[in-house]
Amino acid sequence: MGRDPGMLVEMGRTDLGLATLRRALAHDPNMAQATHTIARVHALLGDPERASEVLGPVPRDANDIVPYLLMKGRIALWTGARSLPAALTQAMAQTSFSAFTRERLAGLLHVIHERSLTPQIIADMERQLPIDPRFSPRQNAFHAQIRTEVQLAAGEIDRALADLRHADSNGLLDLLWLDRCPLFDGLRGSPELAAVRETTAARVERTARVLVV
Repeated sequence: MGRDPGMLVEMGRTDLGLATLRRALAHDPNMAQATHTIARVHALLGDPERASEVLGPVPRDANDIVPYLLMKGRIALWTGARSLPAALTQAMAQTSFSAFTRERLAGLLHVIHERSLTPQIIADMERQLPIDPRFSPRQNAFHAQIRTEVQLAAGEIDRALADLRHADSNGLLDLLWLDRCPLFDGLRGSPELAAVRETTAARVERTARVLVV
């Protein structure tokens, strides 16, 4: 198994993962996914300003705008922001998106601004981020993570915990997220979060032995 730098940072091997990502960017500065992963680490480690610096301005390449906006939106959820910078909302308004993407962005903006869910957002989330055996466990775990974040930000704790358990049952490795995402702060010490953290930490240790990290 090769060393996936994104997986390394999720597993808490942040120094090794970040070094690998920075080497990749030195060879190809246009690797948006590497940039987003580095920004994500800084945000989770409590430095959203540094994360914003790493992400830089709204990209010009249309293919990079959506993941950029979604990363910015996730960081806003984590930090408790109630709005996005004007440049981002302007980019959302001026860029041509598919109906599917515009739904996702509109739902994200609603949760950022209102810290609540609507029945439509819940239905859209079920459709856009399904937990489905047709997807790989890692993809399902990622879907469940995003659903957990959105629902924690909206105060839907029971729904969030249900999706957190889905993430765990699909092989969650993101110990950094569990330990450092501010959305979990109100659940620190709860048996539900502790149980998922315990199984994830054990899974990380097993995976680390395979990766030899």
